[in-house]
Amino acid sequence: MFTAIQIQNENSAPVFNKTLVESDLPNGDVLIKTDYTTVNYKDSLAIVKKIPVIRNFPMIPGIDLSGTVISSKTNKVNKGQKVLVCGWGLGESRWGGFSELVRVQNEWITSVPQNFSTKDVMIIGTAGFTAMLAVKKMLNHGTEPRSGKVLVTGASGGLGSLAVMILKKLKFEVVAATTKPNNIDYLKFIGAKEVILVQELEEPKKLLDKQKWAAVIDTLGSRTLAIACAATKIDGAVISCGNVQGMDLHTSVAPFILRGISLYGVNSVYRSTSNRKQIWNLLSDTLSCSELLQISSEFSFDKTILIAENVFKGETFGRSIIKLN
Repeated sequence: MFTAIQIQNENSAPVFNKTLVESDLPNGDVLIKTDYTTVNYKDSLAIVKKIPVIRNFPMIPGIDLSGTVISSKTNKVNKGQKVLVCGWGLGESRWGGFSELVRVQNEWITSVPQNFSTKDVMIIGTAGFTAMLAVKKMLNHGTEPRSGKVLVTGASGGLGSLAVMILKKLKFEVVAATTKPNNIDYLKFIGAKEVILVQELEEPKKLLDKQKWAAVIDTLGSRTLAIACAATKIDGAVISCGNVQGMDLHTSVAPFILRGISLYGVNSVYRSTSNRKQIWNLLSDTLSCSELLQISSEFSFDKTILIAENVFKGETFGRSIIKLN
């Protein structure tokens, strides 16, 4: 038997089910013993709100995991191999990583990069994977360090923290925006040149604000995303990759037709196997194990629900990883 956090329906609380057996798992090619998982904002929504994140019940939440292959029905993945899985509907429509055993399709699997451990890749997790996708989109747009300041909103969270670290390593001048004054020193420590409070970002009195940002990586959405667009420089790039403040966006066409800015979206759930490998290789080339430890806190499996509730309430910073086995 193995243990997992399970939610039976939209009205039930998450519980630790300790009576599951391997035959309870969904069909798949590869059986993984989970080493680590992590609590992302989406995971916190699944634990606290359940819908709309969870689409099928009963569900085991957890949108990513890392671990060791126990058995494989394909020669593309080997027994004993260190692997990670993120996206692909895990924890939403497919049983996810808050489980000691997980069975998945072989094409969902990415090998752990050689210079990373299963712990390192979960410190990065979906948050860091998304952050690198956003940075790559910004670089492909043509943004360079000499272009000017890059704003990262929601910078205290997992995605924001990793975006700050990556941009710093790439020699960009990073302005971190956070809702939490007590995280200012933390953000400067991990690479922000300047830290501002999200509350201080004022809506422009006109359709356009003073040009401030060469690019923006926004994890908040809603009001903050609209304000960021209005203050982005001519031909700048705004990358939207989060909706902590909300799904709405009340803005005008002025930044797009008068300054020619581009608004990009990032979807990290469904990426090709080759694209995933490319992004994880970029992450392993950019970030070191010692740097990752600076932004993470490790907890035992029995603390997962409590940590998810704290993430939902905005009472954490950086990355919260869970050790299972």
